[in-house]
Amino acid sequence: MDWLMWPVTIAGVEAGNDGFMTGFAFPEALKAIIQAKWDGDEALAWKIYQHWLPLMVFEQQPVRPR
Repeated sequence: MDWLMWPVTIAGVEAGNDGFMTGFAFPEALKAIIQAKWDGDEALAWKIYQHWLPLMVFEQQPVRPR
């Protein structure tokens, strides 16, 4: 689970993307990940990602209709 979005996100930034699109409720967290990567601090980007990952996973759970 640790690698949920990491490869796609970082690979995209390395390919020149400005960021990524998601339904995550805390875009400032995603911005911090991207900014750290742009600044060349992949260790910080990974640390921020790991911090927010449980909520990212929780938010993406499908809801079963009743």
